[in-house]
Amino acid sequence: KNWSSVDPNAVNINAPNGVVLRDTNNNCTVTLVPTGVTVSIGSTSMIINSSGVTINGALTVNGNVATTGTLTNNSKNVGSTHTHSGVQTGSGNTGAPN
Repeated sequence: KNWSSVDPNAVNINAPNGVVLRDTNNNCTVTLVPTGVTVSIGSTSMIINSSGVTINGALTVNGNVATTGTLTNNSKNVGSTHTHSGVQTGSGNTGAPN
């Protein structure tokens, strides 16, 4: 009686603990629980929850990437506030980011 409206042209599946969609051999799964969603294909997964988005596996982006906040690689700041060691004037190269 008090259910929210849903798209009548879409399949709607729900249960108190969530929903698991999978192929017969469990090669690809989508798990939806009250705290988030996980998409898994083999050893690659994407997890979306209140902490953010975690991707385990290779990531390819075709198009522009715009970010705000901190950008790190292997615990090194490579964002707009990073610094370099060994800075020289002229045609010299700098050291790695600090």
